[in-house]
Amino acid sequence: LASHPQLVKLDNIKKSLQSNESANQKEGLPKISVGVDYGFVQERVDVSLPDNGKDIIMPMVSVSIPLLSKKYSSKQQQFKLKQQEIEKRKEHNLNRLRSDLEQGKTAYQNALENIKTQYKNSTEAKRALDVSLATYETGRLDFEQILDLQLLILKFQLAEKNAEEEFFIQKSIIEYITTKN
Repeated sequence: LASHPQLVKLDNIKKSLQSNESANQKEGLPKISVGVDYGFVQERVDVSLPDNGKDIIMPMVSVSIPLLSKKYSSKQQQFKLKQQEIEKRKEHNLNRLRSDLEQGKTAYQNALENIKTQYKNSTEAKRALDVSLATYETGRLDFEQILDLQLLILKFQLAEKNAEEEFFIQKSIIEYITTKN
């Protein structure tokens, strides 16, 4: 069940929230930047200066300290609460899938037993019809009793087909829950 698409989806959402939480945590840290600025200087002809026309290289260092750290800590708290919510939803979905699977297995077994029972009833009713037809030929049984037996056979056959339908429905439910797609 752990590879069911609904649960995999919730796992992916949780991983995304963890990544966002990590990024938010890094955003709240102080930042240090180091860089170099280069400036082109043209030589001036009207004034005589030392290093006239020499290009300028300026090293730069900057430090950024976040003063509003409550913004980042509240976002962290939001991400943690969302992760807890996703975990609870995953647990709820897993329990529901387990319950559906157990119900499906039970209904599957019941349908299988019902098919066997209806088949057995149908064959017994056919035997009874054969005996009744022999009795009808001797004249000790009327035609309505034979029709009643044939109606009973049809009811058993219909019940068997309904049980087969339920069997295949439950089989498809079990396959849906346990398939790794």
